[in-house]
Amino acid sequence: MSKFVRVFCIILSLVLLLSSNILKAQDLQTAYINGDNVNIRTEPSPSADSLGKINFDNVTLLGETAQVQGMEFLWYKIQYGSKTGWLYGHPEWFSINTPPPTPTPEANATFEEQLKAFPESYHQSLRKLHERYPNWKFVADNIGFSFDNAVDIQYLNYKKHVELSQGIAWRSLRGDVYNWQTGQWKILDGDRWVAASREVVAYYMDPRNFLNRSSVYMFLNQSYDAANHTEEGLSKIIAGTFLANNYTPNPNSEYDKQCGGSYSKVIMLAAEQSGVSPYIIASKIIVEQGNGTSSLISGNYPGFEGYYNFFNWGAYGVGDAAIIQNGLSTARSEGWNSRAASIIGGAKKLADGYINNRQHTYYYMAFNLLNQNYNHQYESAIYAANNKAKNMSTAYATNYEAPLVFNIPVYTSIPNEVSTKAEAGDNRYNNYYLTQMNVGGLSPAFSMFNQSYSLNVSGDTTIYVSVPDKASIVSPLQTAINPGDNNVYITVKAESGFTNTYTVKVTSSVACTITVSTDTPPAPVAKKGDINGDTFINSTDIAAIKLHMFGIRTITKGTEQWDVANINGDEDINSTDIAAIKLHMFGIRYIE
Repeated sequence: MSKFVRVFCIILSLVLLLSSNILKAQDLQTAYINGDNVNIRTEPSPSADSLGKINFDNVTLLGETAQVQGMEFLWYKIQYGSKTGWLYGHPEWFSINTPPPTPTPEANATFEEQLKAFPESYHQSLRKLHERYPNWKFVADNIGFSFDNAVDIQYLNYKKHVELSQGIAWRSLRGDVYNWQTGQWKILDGDRWVAASREVVAYYMDPRNFLNRSSVYMFLNQSYDAANHTEEGLSKIIAGTFLANNYTPNPNSEYDKQCGGSYSKVIMLAAEQSGVSPYIIASKIIVEQGNGTSSLISGNYPGFEGYYNFFNWGAYGVGDAAIIQNGLSTARSEGWNSRAASIIGGAKKLADGYINNRQHTYYYMAFNLLNQNYNHQYESAIYAANNKAKNMSTAYATNYEAPLVFNIPVYTSIPNEVSTKAEAGDNRYNNYYLTQMNVGGLSPAFSMFNQSYSLNVSGDTTIYVSVPDKASIVSPLQTAINPGDNNVYITVKAESGFTNTYTVKVTSSVACTITVSTDTPPAPVAKKGDINGDTFINSTDIAAIKLHMFGIRTITKGTEQWDVANINGDEDINSTDIAAIKLHMFGIRYIE
């Protein structure tokens, strides 16, 4: 082949290649990802490795699809930045060449005004939601105290629980709910619920963790809106659940006759009569009843035949039998003698007890902040509000025009860092407690669950501490102290990765250094005049001698305390020893 022919062939190949690329580029389409944390997979399979996640973004389709057996929707091969992989084409979060509506200038202006009421750490997430749902309204509900205070209210009173199956890092290790000697947790509800760790409580209470497409519905105002709450939208909520099926109506129930055994019609009627969103009613029933086989809604539980409790009102106690019987006793007292009566009556109870009581979002039902009545909370499961929100999100996934209202709490202060939690099933302990803090003069006496202390010093001082196995001190081991009041922070890091900080308020008469040491503390040395052993010789020691002299609290002869109090070494403890202490205090003659 001649040189000319070879060059011609190369040029022709380039032209064909460029032409091919141009044709492919013309066929390229854009897909809009309307969900959060949507996985890019290496293969068209839900079990394939993830190449990363997409949040509210656009991708390029590469023109190939694959039907996978057992999957309802197609898989799409896409390009996202430098990544090429597969996305499952579920319409909740995936649409092709159908972009969400562009916010109007008026909608943007309104949104910017709303945004001013929120801390900066909320803004990025709210902006992403506004881009996809321009008609949504975000209302900042001002809570009259700090985020840390709100978390403590729930945590310290054990209002929120987790299941034993969800990992040790999710469980509280405080002494009143965990036995450090036996390694057993106190069961707080039923036969499997224990107190949640503070980190898990903080995670689920931090609004910023849930400002995404699927979880933001925990802040949705739950009042019934006839213009936007339809039976068609309800069908998306109940699809694939027992509520999508009809049931045999009770011929003696007017409600059942009216609705003909259709759960969807019963739920819509319940919404009209109660003022509660039908999507909320359905979501609550699904969360409470699961697959619909509970004895609470069977109608044939012995002794309670013909009674139903779809919302589990009053269903509490230790053990399944007690929970069912208490719940059905409530149903009988309420007259819920048909499925429809239970759903409609339960929805009215929900409205009267919660939605009309400023608990009009899942968040406020779980955390009763606006009323500051922490005993009136719908469920103890810490993740219940988020689970319900995700279930509700299916009704609105592609309804970009809906004018929904979200009431989002804003605290007087909240940490800049968004709260995190351990993974479910993480069996690393939150063992971030000190087991010992040894230093003379510490007040109050050390307790591993008390994080605040005070200490007076007059020079360099060492605080000896101990931590559990696999925990460590991560704060500075030395702190420079100025005359006056200072704070020394001792932070313990657990094997789970979470931290817990003890604060020691140090009051000093001189500039000095406080050292935190995990070494074994030296054996205490008795010091003449220091009768109470706080390392200081002062009026407290004088008071101890006076109590001995008056016969109120005797110091026994021959003991170490006697030797310390008997400063001049004679046969008695008396005013001569008090005088020696005073001379020491006034700097006239120091006690050796």
